[in-house]
Amino acid sequence: MQRICLLTSAVLLAVGCATSGTGPQELVPREDRYFLVSPMTGYSRSVGATTQRRLAEAYSDLLAEGKRQEAEEVASDLLERNPDLAPARVLRAQSEFIGGSYAAVVEEMESIVQSYPDYVAAQLLYGRTSEKLGNLVEGLDAYRRIADTNQLAQSRVADLAPRTVEIMALRIEDAVAKGHTGAAAELLDELQVWAPEEDRTLEVAAEVYSATGETQAELQTLRRLSARRPEDRVMEERRAELELEIGDPAAGMRVFEQLAERYPDDPEVVESLVRARFLWRFQLLPPDVRELSNKAELTRGEFAVLLYWLFPDVRYGAASGARIANDVLEHPNREQIVRVVNSRILDVDPSLHRFEPYRPIRRQEALTGMLRLLARKEPPFACLGGVAIPRSSQSLCVTGVACGLLDEEAACLPNGPVSGQEALEFCRVTQELLGVQ
Repeated sequence: MQRICLLTSAVLLAVGCATSGTGPQELVPREDRYFLVSPMTGYSRSVGATTQRRLAEAYSDLLAEGKRQEAEEVASDLLERNPDLAPARVLRAQSEFIGGSYAAVVEEMESIVQSYPDYVAAQLLYGRTSEKLGNLVEGLDAYRRIADTNQLAQSRVADLAPRTVEIMALRIEDAVAKGHTGAAAELLDELQVWAPEEDRTLEVAAEVYSATGETQAELQTLRRLSARRPEDRVMEERRAELELEIGDPAAGMRVFEQLAERYPDDPEVVESLVRARFLWRFQLLPPDVRELSNKAELTRGEFAVLLYWLFPDVRYGAASGARIANDVLEHPNREQIVRVVNSRILDVDPSLHRFEPYRPIRRQEALTGMLRLLARKEPPFACLGGVAIPRSSQSLCVTGVACGLLDEEAACLPNGPVSGQEALEFCRVTQELLGVQ
């Protein structure tokens, strides 16, 4: 009787094991099973019948019964005979995938997916494994290679693309923030291949172009974004500035005017509009004058040219007394320089009668010139303190801050050079104070 019970228990145990199910769904979850296709699927080279049969049998046993060791032995044997047999490597990688060795799968498949971009079995396996590891960019790239011929890959591309665009965008932004503009540009090139029209692609493209000084490319990108998101104030302000500097000045002015209508009580917007009007007028000047704004360091002669064109009182006003500057007689901008000299805005050496037009202008000289223009206004400006133009560097810096030419005394640097952009800002503030239209 005891023997019968033991036999019965054994039979029940066996039946229980048989009916509990060890099919493909348990060995490989259904959501992964569809990514493990026959190693020969999509392989572009011919393979002998015997090799195909061995691969097919090992693959079938791997998925149906979980025979990983047998599959790896078949793969190793085939690779020993032919190290270039990619389907054998796919079979081995599929076994590693079932075993959860995802890093090993990626290592095994990296060269294959690059060498055989249309190889469905390899790309599906590599794509799914990359997903498992959280490498969505690499996974999407694999699916994209076969999306035209494989419905599953096409579906995964649709699912992963939005998340992957965001991941790539964040990588690019991080690279830009760290100053790695070369790496950011490479990542952007990759993103633009498969998602060129996404808003996030355009956003980070504008950031990269701004960081690398590619202002024309940045402007073109912002124009495309602006058509989609005209309500984005920061983006619109940047686009308008670029339009004024290198694009369509009239378009830039329109943007600032629209912003002023939307935010009439915002002092920053009002200030931007004032600056935009100044830059718009500046863009109407001759090309050789506009080019001065791009110079890293202006000479005294170049600064005089800016003053001549930006201040009507200098250009058309009566001279307060002729002064001789022998070293400007042969200068190509002699007329403009003489006008500035005779307006007594910039100094001439009284004993040597030299203006030194080719010497870099110092900030102290530029600030002095601006304050002399302001000193002509009646009644006198309060920021001048009711005294003559300061002679000491310290007093000059204090007065420059008081009149709004400088943000702070630390930025004065009286003996430092003056760039074209800095000179323009000096002139803009001075024009605004004088009411020049």
